[in-house]
Amino acid sequence: TWQFVFPFENPVGIAFDPNQNIVVLSDSDKIVLRKISPTGVVLWTTVNDSASGSGHISARCLKLDKVGNIYVASKK
Repeated sequence: TWQFVFPFENPVGIAFDPNQNIVVLSDSDKIVLRKISPTGVVLWTTVNDSASGSGHISARCLKLDKVGNIYVASKK
């Protein structure tokens, strides 16, 4: 499963959505975003590996709005 392929490394942000799910942003050689239910079940994982190439893109900040949209700020 995805949570084992992309382990938590260097967490840089954590936030809660309106349903009390936890969203964790981590940044290593890939930017990994993971949503975890209140009971600890990994609901989904997404990976941005476009950071590999012409220079590493570093994730800096994670924010969620009132309806649960996720925003990630990054820096090259």
